[in-house]
Amino acid sequence: MAAFDLRRLDLNLVVPLHAILVERGVSQAARRVGLTQPAVSKSLQKLRQHFGDDLLVRSGRTSALTPFAATLLPEVEELVRRLGDVLTQRNDFDPAQTRRHFTLGASDYFVVTRGRDLVSALRAAAPLASLEVVELAGPPVHDQLASVDALLLPAGQDDHLPPTEHLLTDRWALVADPAAAEEARGWSVDELTGHGFVATSFHGFVPGQRLLAQLGVRIDVRVTAPTFSAVPFLVAGTDLLGLVGERLAHRLAGAAGVTVVDAPWSVPLLPYQLHCDPVRRNDPGVRWFLELVEDVARA
Repeated sequence: MAAFDLRRLDLNLVVPLHAILVERGVSQAARRVGLTQPAVSKSLQKLRQHFGDDLLVRSGRTSALTPFAATLLPEVEELVRRLGDVLTQRNDFDPAQTRRHFTLGASDYFVVTRGRDLVSALRAAAPLASLEVVELAGPPVHDQLASVDALLLPAGQDDHLPPTEHLLTDRWALVADPAAAEEARGWSVDELTGHGFVATSFHGFVPGQRLLAQLGVRIDVRVTAPTFSAVPFLVAGTDLLGLVGERLAHRLAGAAGVTVVDAPWSVPLLPYQLHCDPVRRNDPGVRWFLELVEDVARA
């Protein structure tokens, strides 16, 4: 919104608006923000005039949000959270005291194989902070940099992202139903070519497929899944092979009822890289969070 438009708004109404929407009542909202009931009632009148909606209506002995107010609630909650993040930032960032809300865009591969370590490290160093892991957006992935503190994803997924060093690498492994595992163990690269595969697809990008093609391995992907962790479960009970990172394969093999099979090729790597918006990187809190993710990924 332009600065001219902001000057026409009474931003003091944000706090009572949030309280009214959350508490669904003037008296409760007044107690929540430490204002008098008449003051909150006056704010409600201004808000009703601004939005052209009652926001709060009587429903028996209680009050309820109008349909419009219900749609406002999640947006106002996010606005209040972001305002809190902005206004509580300081250059002398102290992890032990911060209440920052950090956001990390990452695939489920990292969440399954390293997520526990990241949460433990964050809880130990910044016990009052919170973390939100969000799924990777569709192409162009680099557009997501503006909405997260850090982006951790397989290399080569977006050619517009600047190259960075690899933080986490893993071998590609195969998973197979136990009934097919023994036969699959003896297959050559030529025998794998043309065999049916289950693989992960990020909006049409199949991690590993391009690298395997460079090695002369052209996998026939019959089934795609939006996550790495779904692959072993889709393979179970079929004659298909699954293409997943070795760490994740061993973590989920028992639960999915599949067997991990060593791949008959020269150890292709699944490299992950960490990216951050250059403007966000100026924030000392974000720099600290990036270092934390880097340490966990490299462990």
